[in-house]
Amino acid sequence: MVQYRRPADNVRVQVEQDRRLLNLELDARGSVMYTYSPAWDAATTNPSIGNGSLTGEYRRVGTLVMLNIRLVIGSTTNVGTGAWNFQVPFEVDPGYWIGSAAGYNDDPGEWWAGICMIEPTGDATKKVVAALGQATQRCRLDVPFSWDVDSSLSMSIWYNTTE
Repeated sequence: MVQYRRPADNVRVQVEQDRRLLNLELDARGSVMYTYSPAWDAATTNPSIGNGSLTGEYRRVGTLVMLNIRLVIGSTTNVGTGAWNFQVPFEVDPGYWIGSAAGYNDDPGEWWAGICMIEPTGDATKKVVAALGQATQRCRLDVPFSWDVDSSLSMSIWYNTTE
């Protein structure tokens, strides 16, 4: 014999199933920051990290990606020429994505605030670029300051992925 369920019971069962599914997805994809090695290039001559460090980490929940990138200049780091670009871990959903950036100039000990962005077209397509100080001045050799040993660039951005 088939047991009768009231409509309210069916709703409770569905809500519980949805809650379990959501928790599984959050546990599997959203509760941990994963590391990756971002590629770093420049518009004219590519840089090389040398004995500096370049790290990336991300958290993904569904198609939403939270991304952090940190660059620290070492004594053998070559910063290249032209505006810098940093590779993201997942394909980017077209559109402009804006985040925050901060640069630290170790020589005088100054912090510079700015933005980072992912553009839908141009050289920086599907890559993060940073602008400190004036928004039109993207980070590169001597912009916005001379990138000396222990100078650093930190970026944080949210974007949607198509993957």
